[in-house]
Amino acid sequence: MNDPDLTKYLKYLFTFCLAGAIFLIGFLSGRVDFVQIGDLSDDGSAQQILVGDLTGKVINVDANVIWEAWRHLEETYIDRDLNKQEMIYGAVEGLVESLGDPYTQFLTPRETTTYNEGNGSKFEGIGAILRFDGEYTIIDSPIDGFPAQQSGLMPGDIILEVNGEDVVGVGSFEVAEKIKGPAGSDVVIKIFRVSGNEELEFTITRQRIDIDNVKLKNFDRNIAHIKLTKFNESDSQEFIRQWDDVVRQINEKSPEGIIVDLRNNPGGLVSLVKYVSEEFLSKGQMIMMEEERNGKRTEFKATRDGNFRNKKIVVLVNQGSASASEILAGALKDNVVATIIGMPTVGKGVEQRLVELSDGSTMHIVFRRWLTPSGAQVSSDSPIIPDIEVDLTTEDFQSGRDPQLDKAYDFFRK
Repeated sequence: MNDPDLTKYLKYLFTFCLAGAIFLIGFLSGRVDFVQIGDLSDDGSAQQILVGDLTGKVINVDANVIWEAWRHLEETYIDRDLNKQEMIYGAVEGLVESLGDPYTQFLTPRETTTYNEGNGSKFEGIGAILRFDGEYTIIDSPIDGFPAQQSGLMPGDIILEVNGEDVVGVGSFEVAEKIKGPAGSDVVIKIFRVSGNEELEFTITRQRIDIDNVKLKNFDRNIAHIKLTKFNESDSQEFIRQWDDVVRQINEKSPEGIIVDLRNNPGGLVSLVKYVSEEFLSKGQMIMMEEERNGKRTEFKATRDGNFRNKKIVVLVNQGSASASEILAGALKDNVVATIIGMPTVGKGVEQRLVELSDGSTMHIVFRRWLTPSGAQVSSDSPIIPDIEVDLTTEDFQSGRDPQLDKAYDFFRK
């Protein structure tokens, strides 16, 4: 076995057999190619990698068109120095965007890092939740009490430019990266406001965003005012601890009524909103239903008698209230235990699953719908509609007026 010629012969024979086996597998289950990397060595060999679409089952889709397009770009595109990893990410993004679902998204590793940083309770920026509708990045929820809201940005504002750079067609995570920056620095954001059919420009000073997701604001006029900023995904146990502490303080004061402020609350964990919802319901009352892709529905009911089940409740919502905050508003409205005041909500009646991919990128995939206790599917066309509609304008923000909160206190007084 020390004969060099015999060793080389066996090596080539093994390579030929392996290539034949792979070709057979590829023929049966998809398209497979060997791609040479670098030049041939002195002995005629070269480093190669296996590429293609090895699949576990036959599907009625011609995936070869992807590789055809790839080859033509490599052979024809004027810039020979192609960023092939970005091409892969672009292909995956196109795959996801073809669904036409704004809540099913692909995030590159860098975008995943941006998402994780912004999903916490502490970061530096302007304090706004963004979403991408396939064409524009939009202000989904400006977080109450922080620069985005204080400057006058409103839910639904379409971002056109960041510091003079056109961001039309740019995804929300890339726009978020452009907006973020050190506390104390300024960012200039140009938006289009659909309601006024006008372009507006805002110079906003970034700050350290430190969010209290659960806050008991005051006991003004013997009414407890609870602000729920977000059903926090980064630390659910801390959220529960804060909520239980607020419940304890309210029980000690025994107020006449409670205002639950969900304005500009973008949502969060469904498990947390179920926990909070139980506080206002009696055991056995329905909180929500979840609908699977096969149509199966699962009901979720309160497992205990809540501390606030006999209190008078007002819930405040607006165009920035989404997802989990809509679950709470819908549960209390359908069970007729609260009066809803404000403006129609976002209409995000779906749940997403986070899928982590091997290279650090992630996918947020809509895998369930949720329905209110009455069976209503919440959507952009069918959001939570307040019992009493009261708008809040940019001028109200800037002057410190809050007609929605005033209406809540007026409701209790009457």
